[in-house]
Amino acid sequence: MAFNDGPTQYTPSILRALEAHHAVATFFVIGPHALLRPAVVRREQRDGDAIGDHTVTTHPHLPAVSSGRTLSELDGAARDIVSVTGHRPRLLRPPFGA
Repeated sequence: MAFNDGPTQYTPSILRALEAHHAVATFFVIGPHALLRPAVVRREQRDGDAIGDHTVTTHPHLPAVSSGRTLSELDGAARDIVSVTGHRPRLLRPPFGA
């Protein structure tokens, strides 16, 4: 199971449900959202969930932007995630699956 665009205000209830069912998921995180809810991202990590990159804040359709902007989106999100988890994400889910 995978979740995009978080963490949001709904993520803690998702984490409780996953824990109750002894399940894990993959959370594709928007960088600044991780900075707004670092405790939630750390709980995802602690619970054994995978944490992946889902860009910074603009959520662009990556094939429609320059390679420089794509790199900026991915590196920016990765830096934000590293600052919370201590680990660079190894997974990417591009916005719109593109």
